[in-house]
Amino acid sequence: MAQENSDNMQVVMGIIMQAGNAKAAAMQAIQAAKKGDFEKADEFIKQANEGLVNAHNVQTDMLTQEAQGNHVKVDLYMVHAQDHLMTAITFIDLAKEVVAVYKKMAEKVMTAEAKYLKVARILQKRIEDGVYKPQTPLPDQKTLAEELHVSRLTVKKALDGLQRKGLVYKESGLGTFVLGPIPIQDKFDSPANAFSGLANLLGSNEVTSDIIEFNVEFPNEDVQHYLKLKSSDPVYNIRRLRRLEGKPLILEHTFMPVNLVPDLNEDILHNSIYNYLHHNLKLKFGVAYRKIKATKADDWDQQYLQAKKDDPILELEQIVWLNNGQPVEYSTSRNRYNERNYVVLETNSF
Repeated sequence: MAQENSDNMQVVMGIIMQAGNAKAAAMQAIQAAKKGDFEKADEFIKQANEGLVNAHNVQTDMLTQEAQGNHVKVDLYMVHAQDHLMTAITFIDLAKEVVAVYKKMAEKVMTAEAKYLKVARILQKRIEDGVYKPQTPLPDQKTLAEELHVSRLTVKKALDGLQRKGLVYKESGLGTFVLGPIPIQDKFDSPANAFSGLANLLGSNEVTSDIIEFNVEFPNEDVQHYLKLKSSDPVYNIRRLRRLEGKPLILEHTFMPVNLVPDLNEDILHNSIYNYLHHNLKLKFGVAYRKIKATKADDWDQQYLQAKKDDPILELEQIVWLNNGQPVEYSTSRNRYNERNYVVLETNSF
């Protein structure tokens, strides 16, 4: 009798333990999806399903014993275990639906955000192919919006990006005109006033990131001053090497407040921090102050940019503020003198 009770209790505890593990994994899947980490969410859902399988295996062993004539006692403990299992099954089904909803929401945001880039590429190709001639006006925003099945705001955002690239210029009350070839423009030029980030500017498939440093620490006096922080406010200290088609391009050193940019992780750093800020955290940049200067290569540049000791280095130092006035980033971006230029297209629209 004692042995029978002991065996029953092992079955009960096995079902409760496996069901609990499955439910915990489902909860982690929801949390991961909430942060936009859908790869990890799918992993947790897989773990939850495995936990259910393990629980069912324990249950199957019990049914097999019953079928073989070995009576299994059904008591309050067993009913309690079955209740745990049914609750876990329901919770996992709910978690799958929640993860699916978060995925759909993220896809909609990404689609809306990417539309202006797609429109910009279409218009740029037309300019390059001569469909829109230099010094001639583009179709108005309403016409382009109707043709491309997007909003006028999307068209405006696309035109703003083309203007920063030096492809078009705007005349107040007259419209947007094709600028035509700029003799001094070359492939190393990058808009100094762009908010889109390197991956969006050069293509996410072409740009990769090596993580050199990624720490959470308390800010020094300079970073406190730049980001309006207290000495007890933690910040991310991030150093990355950005590569273009595998070749070293930019050495970035970035500080961001942890409270404004929660849950930053290596997966995000390997891709695009700006996409995470805009798409997942719904943060919008308001203002950036950028200072560009020439300096000499330091030890970091020599190690990661393959620069020589006396090579000139172009450094962009910036502070970025959100649209509510909070500083969210202090960073420096350094590249070799012959790898990247910063340009500004200045227009007089009045």
